[in-house]
Amino acid sequence: MDLVAILQYVILGVIAVSGLFIGKLLSMAAPEELRPSKKFLIIFQKVIFVISLTAFSFTIEPKMMKIFAIFILAYFLLKIRTQSMHTNNNYYLLYTALGLFLGLTSMQYIIYPTFLVFLIGLPTTALNHDKTPDVFVKLFIVFMVFYMGAFWIHNF
Repeated sequence: MDLVAILQYVILGVIAVSGLFIGKLLSMAAPEELRPSKKFLIIFQKVIFVISLTAFSFTIEPKMMKIFAIFILAYFLLKIRTQSMHTNNNYYLLYTALGLFLGLTSMQYIIYPTFLVFLIGLPTTALNHDKTPDVFVKLFIVFMVFYMGAFWIHNF
């Protein structure tokens, strides 16, 4: 694995997560539009997540499918657990899963899932527009750590 491929992965990861920051800018530009569109943002986020899971399942190399299946199962089990605890850690869990899934994606198909992760960031930020900016920085860090970790698992 050469330096150019590693830089491509890092740049694509930053592009994927930049949806969080662009969503924050959009929510600051039009805060009055957020309340009436909350229901649609939630639906949009869930639909894009399902589409991205489908895209990930087609773009992950066959040798990584077992790891992908384990991550999917762990994601849904942890999501059920965090919902029963009434905590607000679902977005950290979401970006952990997205980072892992995108890191396991084959390099030749990574553009499409990157775009889908970008799209998930827009409603995620709009739904949490009242959070402080450090939450989004933490989401960025969580995503990049798991994204690069999965990248190393996948390629080395």
